[in-house]
Amino acid sequence: MQQVQEEHKMRMKAEKQECLQEEKCKRMEEQKQFLNEKQEKSDEDMEIPQTIEEVLVFKGERAQMLSVNPDAVAQPVVVGEGRKGFI
Repeated sequence: MQQVQEEHKMRMKAEKQECLQEEKCKRMEEQKQFLNEKQEKSDEDMEIPQTIEEVLVFKGERAQMLSVNPDAVAQPVVVGEGRKGFI
C-alpha cells in the first residue's frame, strides 16, 4: 500500500512538473510573439520618416533642376471651389 501511494505521489509530481513546463513554454511563446509584434510596429514607424526623407530629397532635386527655392516647389494652393492645385 505504501509503495502504491509513493508511486501515485511520484506520478502527480511528474504531471505537475509537466504542466509547469508547458505553462512556462506557453508564456515564453506569448512573450516572443509580443516582441515580434512590437518589432514589426517599430519597423512600420520607421517607414514613414524614410518616405518623408525621400520626398524631401526629390523636392530638393526638383528645385535644383528648376533653379528655385525648394520651399517653392510643389506647394499646394486653393483654386476656386476648394480644389487643390500645385504651383
